[in-house]
Amino acid sequence: MSEGQPQRSRLYALSLLVLLLVVALVAIVLAWRSGSADSASTEPTTEPTTEPTTEPTTTEPDDPGPDPLVVELRAKLRRERRLLALSRRRERGLRRTLVHRPSTIEAINLACSTYGSCSTLWRRARCESRLDPYAHNASGASGLFQFLPSTFDSTPFSRFSIWSPYANALAAGWMQAHGRGGEWACR
Repeated sequence: MSEGQPQRSRLYALSLLVLLLVVALVAIVLAWRSGSADSASTEPTTEPTTEPTTEPTTTEPDDPGPDPLVVELRAKLRRERRLLALSRRRERGLRRTLVHRPSTIEAINLACSTYGSCSTLWRRARCESRLDPYAHNASGASGLFQFLPSTFDSTPFSRFSIWSPYANALAAGWMQAHGRGGEWACR
């Protein structure tokens, strides 16, 4: 799991919770409105009197317009949907960035520009793994430069995966720059 996964999960859970709360509020308001209309019709009727009423009867308009609370809740729901769609697009973009297949050429060139010794690093990578970042042999050596786990752990890049071509190439460049270039079988 990547470091951003729990944060994305929390963002999804929070967005879903807000969406559910807004939907529940809309449902409550709508139920309350229909309940108040029903209660008005179930009130006991009074006996009609024979006396004429002097008050003029007013009729309510058929459509008084939407309830302001419902309008506000619908606007909040639209905003939450836009925010959720925006966060999903952002997550897809980040996932594409993080999950792209790492480039061996890019990794070795990065190590070359950081530590120098380009020809040595290219020659060693071709000899050790034939430029395959997922190479593994019976001795336990792994990755682009065929590091043993103990050797890889002695570099500043040990907190990264030994299978990462970037970490592997940078560790090889660091070893070469610090006088440890003779530890490989390929010279």
